[in-house]
Amino acid sequence: LLVGATTEIMGQTFAVSHPAINRAAQGGVSFNNGPALAAFAFDPDILAMPFADVRADDWFAPAVAFVYKHGLMVGTDEKTFSPSDSVTRGQLWMVLARLAGEAPESMDAALEWAVANGVTDGTAPADDLTRQQLVTALYRYCALAEYDTSAAAELTGFPDGLSVADYAVDAMKWAIGVEIIKGSDGEIKPNDTATRAEFAAVMQRFCAKIDA
Repeated sequence: LLVGATTEIMGQTFAVSHPAINRAAQGGVSFNNGPALAAFAFDPDILAMPFADVRADDWFAPAVAFVYKHGLMVGTDEKTFSPSDSVTRGQLWMVLARLAGEAPESMDAALEWAVANGVTDGTAPADDLTRQQLVTALYRYCALAEYDTSAAAELTGFPDGLSVADYAVDAMKWAIGVEIIKGSDGEIKPNDTATRAEFAAVMQRFCAKIDA
């Protein structure tokens, strides 16, 4: 039970060694000082991930574990998630199709599903996904699944609120209202692209909202 600064848990070491002299806390069932394991060290979903580029203490590790466990996202190869890579529009359609219980065998099949169900117009599947495109697709998915989208937040509190495209305004108000996305440095940044790590975090929050 005594651990030191060289003891590794999921590739991480403790900041300090356990004190050589300690005493039992009230009742004698625990120690009153010494290093503690972070919660991720006991998270079976994080432990089950095969990705060498997702450290257990990365901020996005729980989100990656969630989308991987539920079959929404896979790695860019067997051992790599590529959290900093961009997400394409086509990849979003694939994830939403999977969320709907479909199992598209190709990007073309995911595109066909997305167009048939009003999620997208099917253009530019290889283009990087922007934040406003992401929330618009999620908003349309909610309409498809008959989820409540009545919550809304005004965009006037953001200095770039007027830069949201007309087609995305209602979706962006909803996404901010239910905290699926949040401002970045006080701005919405609707035309910024989403990384795979950020996309995983959005999908985790989105699934929590629709399952609530």
